[in-house]
Parts: sequence; C-alpha cells; structure tokens
Amino acid sequence: MDGIQQPSYLAVKIADMNRLYLIILVSSLLMLPALFAGCAANGKIQSIETLGNATYSGIYEFPVSLNNGRWEGELFIKGATSRPVVWLDDGIYLSGDLDDDGLDEFAVILWENSGGTGIHSYLAVMGRQEGQIVNLATAYIGDRIQVKNGRFENGEIVLNIIQHGEGDGACCPTQKATVSWSLSDLLEK
Repeated sequence: MDGIQQPSYLAVKIADMNRLYLIILVSSLLMLPALFAGCAANGKIQSIETLGNATYSGIYEFPVSLNNGRWEGELFIKGATSRPVVWLDDGIYLSGDLDDDGLDEFAVILWENSGGTGIHSYLAVMGRQEGQIVNLATAYIGDRIQVKNGRFENGEIVLNIIQHGEGDGACCPTQKATVSWSLSDLLEK
C-alpha cells in the first residue's frame, strides 16, 4: 500500500461511535428549549429563564431580583470582596398545581451566601397573579445541605435532601432525609 497505513477496524468503529455521540449530543441540545417550553395560557412558564429573572422575597429583609439566575448585593466593606449573593439552582425545577386552581405553581431552589463558608438553601414557590410570575412563598431549607431531587405529591412539595447528621462536619452532611411543605403552610409563614 505504498507506505500508507490503513486505520484498524477498531479505530474506524471508535471514530464512527464518536460521530454518533456528537450527533446525539447536538440533537439533544437543540431540543432543550422545547423541553422547557410551555403555554402561558394554562399556567406553564415559558422557560426556566423566566424563573432566573424573577424577584424573590424571604431571604433577606428586602426582595432580590435575579438577573440570569443570579443576584449580587453591595460589598459589605468598601474595598473588600465579600458581598451577599443569591443564585438559582437550575437543576431542580418542579411544576404542578398545588392549590387546585387549574394553574401550575413552580418550585425552585435558591442558594445564598453572605461571604462566609455557609451556603444556605431556600425553597421558593412561584405562581401567577394577574398574568405575572410572582414569588408566593419562600422557606429556609438549611445550611450546606444537598438537594438531590423533588416532586409535587398530594398538594405538597417534597424534597429528598442530604442534611447534617450527628457527628457530621459542617462541610459534609451524610444524613438522607425527605422534607415536605404544603403551599398553605408556606403562605401562613
């Protein structure tokens, strides 16, 4: 073959598989907007981006308005680097009709840090009022916990978390737990 080395059968198959994975990946990315799309008429949010640009109360004494999923407050001390920060966990997004009004409510996780080692988590429930997405309620979940997943079940928001157990260091919770809230309980707080 005049000194030209032909690729092995295995090398050709690996290259074909890589092309296939690339096609699947690109196709999946192109479908993401459709997965988050909804119809405003039946109470669905048009995209997770809507929640990333909403205003939330119950974290500080004042509401915070996220911009692309993040809010940053003023520096605590001029010339320092610490400032309060709140951000949306876009990996946990729940929707369903919690109050039987025919419109979906939405639950998201917000994380807050005020410059120290603590990262505080909050459950925020969003809904529609007069056609606008508004924060109906916000509840504190805990410091440095891990939210694994969640669901709406029997009119409640249920989260599976890993929280601090006896003897756990602040950095490293190990205790699995399930916590839940009803919308009416959250609205009473």
